[in-house]
Amino acid sequence: MASTSGTRTRRSRPLLAVPAGLFALLLPATAPGADGALAVYYMERPPYYMTVDQRPAGLLNDIALSILDEAGIPHRFTAMPPKRILEELSRPDAHACSVGWFRTPERETSARFSLPIYRNRPMLPLARPETAAALHGRGMADILADQGLLLGTPEGFSYGREMDGLIARHSPRIYAFAGSQRQFARMLAAGRIDYMLVSPEEVEELIADAGIAPHAVALVEVPDAPQGATRHLMCAHGVPAETMQRIDAAILRLQPVKDH
Repeated sequence: MASTSGTRTRRSRPLLAVPAGLFALLLPATAPGADGALAVYYMERPPYYMTVDQRPAGLLNDIALSILDEAGIPHRFTAMPPKRILEELSRPDAHACSVGWFRTPERETSARFSLPIYRNRPMLPLARPETAAALHGRGMADILADQGLLLGTPEGFSYGREMDGLIARHSPRIYAFAGSQRQFARMLAAGRIDYMLVSPEEVEELIADAGIAPHAVALVEVPDAPQGATRHLMCAHGVPAETMQRIDAAILRLQPVKDH
């Protein structure tokens, strides 16, 4: 959906969620419109990204909207699944970006990245209460290396460079498929996996979105959890360098992340 510059009233809580697939059908955005608008894709993942009253909302969507308005870049936001987002951005002529991705070496080979727009709080294990109690006080490397535990993670998902490196080094037992965090939260509550990795800021919305009881899961405080990774606008190579420079200049003016 096109968003124009100017004052917006931000909503802190969603009132009506529209499924990503339906919204993508309503607003196809595989190319810039006649006005040259930048196509901006986002997945449905509260509280970072969501659709409210058929408009983009959520923590990271709000930041991205402010940045693009500040840069004076016309934009059209569309919700779609992450796999399709990556497919769209891989097209060499795509005039498109996506909101809030971690910067990884693999992605840097096929996309342009803005300066950071947000830094996650440290990733922590989310587990059933009895498992969380048993894990309390253990280090992250110790938890990941425990072959008695099964980590649930969406296929191809990145937790940021540092956490991805820890996972690669300690080789946890992993159950992965091309599902959403909502599905993994339900699997966790049902006892099909032992833990998943989440940022603390998403837990409340994740529990509500998954429709599970708040007492069914608990966050594990890990003393040596690595610093949260930064999130960026990830853009196709079809986005001109001049546009990326305007986006970065707007980020520097707004300073959504203070340590870049």
